[in-house]
Parts: sequence; C-alpha cells; structure tokens
Amino acid sequence: MLALACILSLSVVSFAAPAEPAKIVVDLTGVTLSAADAGVTLTIATPPVSIKGVAITATSPTASDIATSFVGESDANWKVTSTSTTSITLTEKTATSTTTSNVAYTLAATTATVNGYVAQEASVTAAKAAGGEDAFKAAGAAGIVSATGYVESKDDMSGADTVKPGKTIYFPVQPAYANTDNFEIKAKKGDNAKNIASVTVVEKDLDKAAMPPVNSSASPFDGSARELYVAVKLNDNMTDAEYKITFDFTIKTTETQGVFTKGDKATFEDVAKLWVTNQLDKSSDVTWDAGTGGFIAKPQSNEENTVEWENENRTIAKMVFNADSDVNKYFPKLSTKWDADIAAKFEGDAFVLNFVGTPTISSTSRPVLTIFNPFINDDDEYTVDVEELFVYEVIDGELVDSTAKFTATTNDDGDQVLTTKTRTLGHYIITDAVVVEAAAEVVEEVPATTDAVKPVPNTGR
Repeated sequence: MLALACILSLSVVSFAAPAEPAKIVVDLTGVTLSAADAGVTLTIATPPVSIKGVAITATSPTASDIATSFVGESDANWKVTSTSTTSITLTEKTATSTTTSNVAYTLAATTATVNGYVAQEASVTAAKAAGGEDAFKAAGAAGIVSATGYVESKDDMSGADTVKPGKTIYFPVQPAYANTDNFEIKAKKGDNAKNIASVTVVEKDLDKAAMPPVNSSASPFDGSARELYVAVKLNDNMTDAEYKITFDFTIKTTETQGVFTKGDKATFEDVAKLWVTNQLDKSSDVTWDAGTGGFIAKPQSNEENTVEWENENRTIAKMVFNADSDVNKYFPKLSTKWDADIAAKFEGDAFVLNFVGTPTISSTSRPVLTIFNPFINDDDEYTVDVEELFVYEVIDGELVDSTAKFTATTNDDGDQVLTTKTRTLGHYIITDAVVVEAAAEVVEEVPATTDAVKPVPNTGR
C-alpha cells in the first residue's frame, strides 16, 4: 500500500524521433494494491500515456483506447471497471463492494522541452481516504441514521411538526450501515430523558407507505422490506408543555471491510431533534377511546361538560360536571392495563379503570363519575349484578377498598352503573370478589345520588 501522500516521481523522458508524439510512462512497479483499494482511480494526462508498460498509441486517447490498452500487468486480481479520456478506475476482481475508495491515485504532469521536443515529467500521488472514526465522522450522524423520524400515522402527531407523547418515532438507519453483520449501533436517551421511555435499535417491517415524517418535509417513508431503525418510544406527558427530545448513538465496526477496521467506532450526541406536545381539545362534550393519550382537555367554562370513555364494545365510564369560570386543563387518558403487582392480589375476574395521573377537574361542584358495570357479555346480559360489585382504588401503590364511596344503581337508559362524586379521578378496579389485603377507605365524599347506598360488604376489616 502506498504511504499517505507518498509521491513517486518519474524522470523526464525525451524522444529521438520528432515524428513520435511524447508519451508519459507511468510505472506502477512496487505499488501494491489490496482489497482495501477497491475503486482507485488513475487520472490520465495528455499527450498519450503508457501505464504499466502498455502504450496507448493514440495522440488523443479515447475511453476505448484506454480500456483496450490497459491490462494491469502487476496484479491479475485487478481489472478496469470504468474509463474516460482522463481516468481509469481499478477494482479488485473478488471485491464484494466496488464503491469504497481507500486510496486515490492522481497522475500529475508538467511539460518540459528537451532538444526541441516536448516531453513530460509525471508523478503518481497516493492520498489515503479517511478511515475508522474519521470515516464515521465524515459521514455524519445523518449519514448513518436518518435525521428524519417517522410515526405510524397522522394521528400520532399533535401539529404540523410535533408528535404526541406516548408515541414511537422511527429513524431509519442508512443502508450503508444497516448490515448488522458489519456494524453494531447502540442508542440511548438524549435531551429530556425523563420524557423518553426507551431508545432501541430494532429491525421491523413497517407499513411505511402510511408513515408521515415528523420533523421534515420529506415524503412518507415508502418501502416494503424489513429494515433497521432507531425507535424512540415516548412517555405520556400530562401537561400542555412543549419540549425537545434527542438521542445519542454509537456505531462500531464488527467486521473489517473497506475503510473500516474491526473495532472502529464513533459516538454522536443530540441527534435528530424533534418537538413533543399534547394536542389541545376544548370540547364540552367529548368521547375518548380507552387508552388514547396525546391530548390535553380544556373544559368549556361556565357550562355543563360531558365526557365519556369507550372500549371497542361500549361505554365504560362517564363524567358530568359544571366547569367554573377559570377552568384548568387536565389529562383525559383512561387506561385499562393491569399493573402486575396489583393484578397478583386478585383471584377472580376484575376490570381496571385507571385515569392516568389522577387528574383533578376544576368545577363549581364535584363532578359525577359513572362507572358502567363491566360484567356484561356479548349478548348485553349482565353476568354479575351491580349490587354485588366491589370497587378498589390504588392509592400510593396500595390497594384500598373504596366500595362505600360508590352508589350501585341503574341510569335512565337501563344500564347498571356505579356512581360517585369526586373532583379527582383515580385508579379503580371493579371486581366481584373481596380482596383481603386491601385497606379500608375512610369515606369523606357524599354519594352521587339520593338513591339508597348499598351496604358495604363484609371485607374482613
């Protein structure tokens, strides 16, 4: 391999016969070409040149002349892959990639007059291209992992260039670095880490035709193959704040190839800046799907507001209240997912209604919260009567029996419901069995209606 910036100088050549045009003989004897040199280019000067002892006889050589005359006498493993009137590109015959150029050879020429005839002095200069960390840095963070992130649908975005909390953004790894046999990429949280649930490198086959960009005007990411991504999963955020997130990543070479040697690595910080915020909803009457996040609700002041939550089958909860004149925003997400530690305390059937973040509602009087009897089958038949249900709350991680706070009744539509009055929405579990480990709740709030409150079952307290 030629050393960095090594120059091979050739002496001036003179010609005895004035009829013969001056030629440059580029002697590459002693120049060792290796697999790392795939894609080297020789730049040809005029008048005609003889390379490796093979003369090009045309006065003004064409690409065809060069290709025909050059045979590569020093190494049979190398071949001509492209030519022009000014250059030749050599490629290793067994190379798997011909796009990496580790060494660029440039032929320079200066003219001189010897005995009245034109001759030239030529040299070949070898300049080693950047390798290792320098090559990674030359590519740049965006040259390795796209700076444009994609979400699964427009519903995941809260604005033209902002994404909702609780969603996942996918940043494609550029194809040149996506081969996990050659490169290893590890990513971690950057700015506002508390608002990021995880940053992982994943291989997925996404429905990219429907994936809009978050922080760019690029077209939707369209493709069909399983590809490598940096996936940034966001936490829920229960405020109307807008904040910036980034991530960091490190890339490491796991197999020597091209300009990279096994073990080469580089780290990039504060990559792919994007903005996150909840979408504001100002409806006085609104219905939310259970599990829906990414919204902040602002009730209509001095009006009656009705909020319902539904699952895929029916309404599961409802809240009615008269908002005051200076209403506060609240986070309306209702989760039906179990906490593993809490679930372990229940032996029978039970249903979770978790108002994430236990939001407080600003109203002139306590809102009426209605929980619909969840023990109902596909034929709309109740499998457990509402009078037989228990209500537990998760408060500071502990399970508390709150059955006495609720009234078991039937609403105007004939639905079996549990109602209570409360300004703060909690984490409720509805079951038909007593949980012995639950603590007793001190009842401080009055029932939601004047209907008779069902007796508190014997819970072993």
